Amino acid sequence: MRWSMTLKSAFIVGLTLACVAPAAAQPQAHLLRLTPLLSVEEIEPVIPFWSALGWESLNPMEVDGRLAFLAFRKDGQEIHYQTLAHIETKIPGSTSMLSGSTALLYLTIDNLDLVIAALGGDIEVVIPRRRTPWGADEIYVKEPGGHLIGFAQFGRN
Repeated sequence: MRWSMTLKSAFIVGLTLACVAPAAAQPQAHLLRLTPLLSVEEIEPVIPFWSALGWESLNPMEVDGRLAFLAFRKDGQEIHYQTLAHIETKIPGSTSMLSGSTALLYLTIDNLDLVIAALGGDIEVVIPRRRTPWGADEIYVKEPGGHLIGFAQFGRN
């Protein structure tokens, strides 16, 4: 087979290869942790919810005798809560930015039955337990701070 190429076709081939060839890798920062920070009117109502699921509370910060910040940790993961009033003192004008903001946490767990048992009957179920086409056995609840929390277990038949 004989190859013949004009200058124009060589340019087009070179341009095409340049467009599909990966760019030189730029240095990237490595993600060390992703920590949700959920804003709430008050933190105290969410404590029993996470405690029932085995989450440890840590780093409480009080302002005027009320919790302004609290973190929860379990299995190396953390969820942080901060009151809207406290956020406003640190970032003036932020309350209006956060107004209407929603967060949905999707927690992949190893035993959905244990989670449902720990939640008991006093929690608002938003989406009842179901099996999804992508293989999750899941349930969605609203925690006392008003955020939607999805619990999913994969690999169950």
